[in-house]
Amino acid sequence: MDVRTKALSGVVWSSFSQVGKQTIALLATVAISRALRPEDFGLLALVMVGIRFAGILGEFGFSSALIQRKEISEDHQSSVFWANMLIGCSLMGLMALLSGSIAGFFNQPEIKPLIVLAATNLVITPLYSVHRALLRRNLRFKAVGLIDLFGVFVTGVSGVAFVYSGMGVSSLILMELCGNFAVLVASVGACRWWPKKWISWAGLSDLLSYSLNLLGSNTVNYWVRNLDNLLIGKYIGDYQLGLYSRSYGLMLMPVIQISGVIGNVMFPSLSRLGNDLEKIRSVYLRATGAIFLVTAPIMLGFVAVADTAVPTLLGDQWKEMVPIIRVLCPLGAVQSILSTVGWIYLSQNRTDLLLKWNLFSSPITMLSFVVGIYFGDALSVAIAYAVTYGIILGVPMFTIPARLIQLGWSDMITNLRGVAGCSLLMMVLVLSLERVLPNQIMGFYRLAVLIPTGCACYIGALWLFRIEAMHNVLRLLKDTYRA
Repeated sequence: MDVRTKALSGVVWSSFSQVGKQTIALLATVAISRALRPEDFGLLALVMVGIRFAGILGEFGFSSALIQRKEISEDHQSSVFWANMLIGCSLMGLMALLSGSIAGFFNQPEIKPLIVLAATNLVITPLYSVHRALLRRNLRFKAVGLIDLFGVFVTGVSGVAFVYSGMGVSSLILMELCGNFAVLVASVGACRWWPKKWISWAGLSDLLSYSLNLLGSNTVNYWVRNLDNLLIGKYIGDYQLGLYSRSYGLMLMPVIQISGVIGNVMFPSLSRLGNDLEKIRSVYLRATGAIFLVTAPIMLGFVAVADTAVPTLLGDQWKEMVPIIRVLCPLGAVQSILSTVGWIYLSQNRTDLLLKWNLFSSPITMLSFVVGIYFGDALSVAIAYAVTYGIILGVPMFTIPARLIQLGWSDMITNLRGVAGCSLLMMVLVLSLERVLPNQIMGFYRLAVLIPTGCACYIGALWLFRIEAMHNVLRLLKDTYRA
C-alpha cells in the first residue's frame, strides 16, 4: 500500500475514531456541565494555563522530529524518551513549587492543590510520547485511532463518575489523568517498544534544529491562545472565564477533534511524500475538503440552534454562553482549515518559517485580547479575537505556507465553496424554522425537530449541487472497504 493510499485509509480510520470520540465527549460534557457551575470551569481554565504550557516544554518538539526525519535509530528513540522523562519530572516539581504563586496571582487560593494534582500529567505523557510518534511514523493510523477512542471513553466515564460522587472541580483534572493513563497502557501495548539505551547527546543534537524551532513556535502560539484566559480570569472574573472557556472549547472541538486528528495522519503522510508537490497538493486538498465537509455544518448548525441547545443540554446556568457561541462558532469553521497549514510547515521542514509567522502574528492577536478586556466582558473578547484571527490574519496565515507547495487561493476556494454554500443554506433554513415553531415545543422536543431537519437539508443540498468533497469521501470509503 503506497503512502497516498495509507494516508487516505488513515483518514477513514481517524474519522471512525472521531465519530466515537465526539459522541462520548458530547455525552460526558453534557452530563458534567449540568452538575457543575461556570465558575468551576473558570477555575479549571486557570489551573491548565500553566500546566498545558509545561506539557509543551516537556515534549520539546522531539516527537514531531522523530516523525519528520527520514531515518531514525535506537539512539534517537531512546534519547527522546529519557530526555522527555527528565524534563517532565523537572517541570512537575517546578509547577508544584510555583502553585502558591500562581494561586496568589489570580487571587484564587483554592487552585493551589489543583495545580499540584494536574502536574502529575507531566510525568505520564512522556511515558508514551515516543510510542505514539512511532505509530504515526509507521502510518499505523488504525491503532492510533482506537487508542484515542479508548482514552476518550475512559476520560468520559471516569469524569462522570467523579463529578456525581461529589468531587467537584477536581473531577475535571482526575478524569484527564485517568484518560492519559489509559492512553499510556494502550500505546505501549500497541507499539511494544521500550528504550534500550540512555541519552545520546549526538542523537538528540540531530533533532534539535527541527525541534527547537517547533518548540519556539508552539510556545509563542500557546501563550497567544491562552492570554485571553489569563486576562479574563485576572481582570473580569472566573464566572466570565467559565462562559468564555466553555464557548471557546466548543469552537475548538472541530479543530482539535477533527482537524487535529486528521492532522495526525496528514503530517507523517506528507512527510513521506518528500518533494512531490503535485501529490502533496492533491492529498492536502482532499483532506481539507473532508474536514470542512464536517466542521462547517456542525459550527453553523450550532449557531442556528444555540438558543435551544445551550439551556437544554447544559442547563439554564449557561444561557449567557449563547451570544459568545454565535461569535466563535463561525470562526471555528474557518479555524478548522487555517489550523491545517501547520501540516505544510512541518512536513516541508520549515519550522523556522512557522516560528517567524507566530512571532509576527502574536502581538496582533494579543492586542485584540486587550481591546476585548477593555470593554469588560467575555463577549467583547470573543468579537475582538474573531475579527483579528478570521479576517485580519486569515489571508496571510494561509498564503505564506501555501506557497511552499505552490497552492493558490483559487484552488482552495474551489475546494471549499460548495460545502460553505450548503452549510449556510442549512443554517438559514434552520434559523427560519426555529422562529416559526410554536413556543409550546420546547427543549429536547424542539431539538428533535431542528437537528434532523438541518441534517436532511445539508445532505440534500450536497446531493443536489453534486459537491465534490462529498463524492471524494464516499469514494474513499468504498476503496477502504474493498481494501
